[in-house]
Amino acid sequence: MKFFKIHVRAILYATLFSAVVAIISFLIFMSINQWKNDIVETNRTLTEVIVKQLNESSRDVIDSLVNENFFRVGNPSVADMNKMDRRLKIISTAVLSHARGMEGGFFFRDFDEFYGYAFPTSPPPIPAFGPPPRSYNIIKNQVMETIDSARSMVELHKFDPAIFPLATEPIIINGESIGALWARIHIERELPTLRLRQVINIGAVISLLGFIIAVFISVSQRKKILRIHEDLEIVKTGVAHEVTEYRGSLGYIGRSINMMVKALGEEHRRREQLERELHQKEKMASLGKLIAGVAHEVKTPLAIIKTRIQMWQQNILSNKTVGDPKNGVTEESLKLVVREIDRLSDLVRRLLFFSKPKSENLRKTNINDLLHHTILLLETRGGKFDVKIETDFDPELPDILLDSNAVEQVFINIINNSREAISGSGLVQIKTEYERKAGVVRILIRDNGTGIPDNILQNVFDPFFTTKDKGFGLGLSISYEIIKAHGGKIRFFSTEEQGTLCTIEIPITTGHQEKENDKK
Repeated sequence: MKFFKIHVRAILYATLFSAVVAIISFLIFMSINQWKNDIVETNRTLTEVIVKQLNESSRDVIDSLVNENFFRVGNPSVADMNKMDRRLKIISTAVLSHARGMEGGFFFRDFDEFYGYAFPTSPPPIPAFGPPPRSYNIIKNQVMETIDSARSMVELHKFDPAIFPLATEPIIINGESIGALWARIHIERELPTLRLRQVINIGAVISLLGFIIAVFISVSQRKKILRIHEDLEIVKTGVAHEVTEYRGSLGYIGRSINMMVKALGEEHRRREQLERELHQKEKMASLGKLIAGVAHEVKTPLAIIKTRIQMWQQNILSNKTVGDPKNGVTEESLKLVVREIDRLSDLVRRLLFFSKPKSENLRKTNINDLLHHTILLLETRGGKFDVKIETDFDPELPDILLDSNAVEQVFINIINNSREAISGSGLVQIKTEYERKAGVVRILIRDNGTGIPDNILQNVFDPFFTTKDKGFGLGLSISYEIIKAHGGKIRFFSTEEQGTLCTIEIPITTGHQEKENDKK
């Protein structure tokens, strides 16, 4: 059943072709049969007409022979018989010469012999005397039947390879049937196309067999192609698999595909190895830079703390009293040590962002509300900034599942950088928009500050990279890791002395779908 479902088209074509061949063969067969019957009937009629003409033309001769009592003489001489034969042959030749291929003559029962045999237009080989030996008995039997029944007859005889209609008419003298006239015509030579029927039948059978073989080959090739297609589908999944190799052209294709797949596999493995090596190098380079940055930031506070502690240690060893201003343990020095320890704690806290930039507890958050809360927080903290913040929020912004605390830290870092980039009074514009086709929420933060030089712009996300006198240089690198952890992008576009634009794109998550479902 599966075979018929797969090859239904090929089977349908084979069936239609067979039906067409059968119909055409049947129509040709019927046409040839009809043509043959028409020719046979025409020649039957022609022999019948010829034998009547022969009867009429020979009537005078026959009557004269009767008057001469030729048929009453017991044994006519050979000379008389030859004379009669010549006289009848002249008549037969004259009558039969009007019909191509016609032959005929006379038969007299008393003499039990054919006379006046003529074949004026028959092609060779032609018998010298009387009907051809192989059809002699056929003609004689019908002649004798005609004489006995004293009636005309027209019969179609088949004598391999001849087909001929034979017309006979009795010679009646004084009510007695003494003999008969006959005429026949070979028509097999007039029907060479009769062979065509056999040729067509053989051709039809050969065509049908050829088509069946072609369909069989086509089905076989289709099965092989489907198998190769299935093998290629497996190869597409990345599983190590070889295409089936057949003989012939499909085998060449299969072998070529296997060679190509093998070469691609080797290339893929080499590329993966190179990528692993490159990734390892980049990781080690990043780790080295991070360690160098950490070491640099940790070195100064530790040096200060160590110096103070060593001073306290020397004073204690000099037996100075603790709390005495002369021993160096003053309130200012204690505050300095605590401040440096806080600095180290803040550095450790920031570094922890790299290990886990996004919390697992995500909340459905509206970016407009989060930005509004961030702006209020910054304005509450105040500062020496004379910067105005303008907002243009998209009211159709969907909710997003995210770590709102982490993303708020990103907004704080970017807005603070924008404010710090403005010397004197300036403007920071914050805009949100929802791009439905891309499925992202976009936040644009633009300032009219001093801008970022091109040689610095490419390093703004590097850890511990900063152009400020204070700070660790981790704000933008942490922001990059947080947005990346949310599947988003953060980019800077800047022109010196004209300002900087920061774009943040965060893809919407199931939070948007939940909101859409709530609306429904």
